[in-house]
Amino acid sequence: MGKRETQIVVFSLSHAEEKIELGVPVEKVREINRLLEITHVPEMPEFVEGVVCLRGQVIPVMDLRKRLGLKGNEHTEKSRIILFDIGGHPVGAIVDEVSEVLRIYEISPPPAGISSLSSRYLEGIAQLGQRLILLMALEEVFTTEEKQRLSTTITA
Repeated sequence: MGKRETQIVVFSLSHAEEKIELGVPVEKVREINRLLEITHVPEMPEFVEGVVCLRGQVIPVMDLRKRLGLKGNEHTEKSRIILFDIGGHPVGAIVDEVSEVLRIYEISPPPAGISSLSSRYLEGIAQLGQRLILLMALEEVFTTEEKQRLSTTITA
């Protein structure tokens, strides 16, 4: 994909006994919060935990682990909600831990079948020594139908 500096927010999701490190470009992240009280909304996809009210705005919150089909533990005091912009709309994602902001200079395309994540959700891989960070394609997290459904629920 090429060499140019990109800053990413690195976070982790647990899967069985392993920890998977993922990253998203810093400019896609609005803010990072501790777990907030989530109001459950009926008839949402299983991975959508509900909505939160943040600064007067109602924001859908998904469990990113569930969305990616990972099997992990309960949320802890290290769990966070990362507020992203997806398709111009704010969306919260529960992650197990946010660790750091890194500068990366090279992104490789994801090989087919990497880890247990669908390559549909991956934009590339950053390698830092022996460490691999999977870069998320945020726009692919929701299907068009799911985006419309969430938008309708929030504005209703």
